[in-house]
Amino acid sequence: MTSEADFVVSELSRFVKGSVETLLQLLVAAATKNTFGRIIDCPTYPVACRTPDLPGAVTLLRQGLACGANAAGLLAGLYTSARPLAHRKQIGQFFTDSKAADWAIKVARLGRTESVCDAGAGTAVFAETLVKAGLDIRSYTGVENDPILALCAAHVLAAIGAPPSFKIWYTNFLALQRPAFETHGLIPPTVIISNPPFIRFQNLRGRNRILAALRGSLGITLSAFSGAGNYFLCRAADIVGQNSSDIGTGKSSPRLLFFFPREAAGAAHSRRLRDDLGRIHGWRWDEHFVPESKIEKQQSNALALFLVFERTGVRMSTQGRTSQHGYVVGDALEVKRGISTGCNNFFVLTDAEARKREIPRRRLLPVLPTRISNKNREFSSADWEALRLSGHPCWLLSLPSDDIQDLEAPVQAYLREGIQRGLHSTPTAHRLKTWFSLPIPPRPPDVFITYFFRGAPRFVVNTARVHHLTNILGGWFRHAATTAPIWDQLVDVLNATAVEWIDEHAAGREYRGGLRKIEPKELQKLPLPASVAKLICRQEDVNELSLALFD
Repeated sequence: MTSEADFVVSELSRFVKGSVETLLQLLVAAATKNTFGRIIDCPTYPVACRTPDLPGAVTLLRQGLACGANAAGLLAGLYTSARPLAHRKQIGQFFTDSKAADWAIKVARLGRTESVCDAGAGTAVFAETLVKAGLDIRSYTGVENDPILALCAAHVLAAIGAPPSFKIWYTNFLALQRPAFETHGLIPPTVIISNPPFIRFQNLRGRNRILAALRGSLGITLSAFSGAGNYFLCRAADIVGQNSSDIGTGKSSPRLLFFFPREAAGAAHSRRLRDDLGRIHGWRWDEHFVPESKIEKQQSNALALFLVFERTGVRMSTQGRTSQHGYVVGDALEVKRGISTGCNNFFVLTDAEARKREIPRRRLLPVLPTRISNKNREFSSADWEALRLSGHPCWLLSLPSDDIQDLEAPVQAYLREGIQRGLHSTPTAHRLKTWFSLPIPPRPPDVFITYFFRGAPRFVVNTARVHHLTNILGGWFRHAATTAPIWDQLVDVLNATAVEWIDEHAAGREYRGGLRKIEPKELQKLPLPASVAKLICRQEDVNELSLALFD
């Protein structure tokens, strides 16, 4: 924003005083009949309370909007002064910077025949950018389900003198269907642009109905780990893709222009969705990294990628990727992270260190060392012994939650060294009842599963019966009757299936250099071949767990 706009925001923020109600009072008082006329399905706004300081605030707002600066940014700044950051984070509200919007519109190269829909319009920064760039498009429809932001966007359209075809639609974009545009006298979009709400999967609510609708219309099943952005992208593809008459006619192809957080570049659920859009519906996409200068510092994760989708083909296949029998890894294995010590070089000792410190053997448990390579289908007692004898730290300090004075003298001395090193005040220590008493599972995992990997995750049977640290995942069979004779067969099938997960981009997050990571909850929801499920699951276990996972 310009210095003048900054001044207006600062002064009006004093008037608003962090109150959403006061902000709405100001917006309603400053609006004209034309402003409300810009809003389709306009909500009923309250009558402004004419307080003594209101006329001066209205005059200042109108002057700020009319100064020709960044009107969308001015109202975004005013809105953020009224809405607490915690609230905006909860619903994924992050405003697009005007420089980022300008850059995106240039990348998109919109033409005269385009009808643009702005999904999650906010304060209509894209509309302002289009008008300032002098792009003579057919229409603009900003869709916004926040009534205050819808009014903010209408103020922006009025302030910039947008054409009559520029409208704000007060509705939920995820619930829209293409015919609704024509019902409201709007031109159906040929281009949808969006910086969708940044909400991760664990914070989404009420998504089952939307999932079912998208699966029925697109033939795509979104990953359970999809955030709000993937839902917006699917709905956009559904709305624009319902009219394929222009494909191959020489006219502009339908396009989707989406901002995504940086993590979408490597997230398996995002890659899988992009692949499905191409495989099933003929969408090809180009990835652009938003220049750092165009990203607001506090929002760097929300404005990092700009994906341009163009539809160049027709529906190719609707074959889904769901497991034929409905089994998932969680039906067979309970997967957990390893033991977090807070300081491995203190709690995990070599043979020589344990002898030097005179730590009693009963205070030590065998553990899988970090930074080792094992390409076999099992990790055996002989493997562990070889590591121990070669000097790897293979002993985990295992102490009860007692008073230090009740422990052996050598252990007391060792713990005092830990206190001198500040280990009693680490984040891990603060989560424990006693800083030196680690939460160790009652039994070691049955299998190890690589946490960070290149290629595909690997399953390794833990025949050595040793514990594991946070560098690797552990899996426990759900059914106690699973026995050693089937372990080799089991890990062979699991490892072959893991390659399929990665080939289909079903899970995991990819980092630079091809390094990948998969989380326990993500792993437990991956499809499992029926042959494995029958080996290690009882049918009643499968039914109960599947209901819990897909409720």
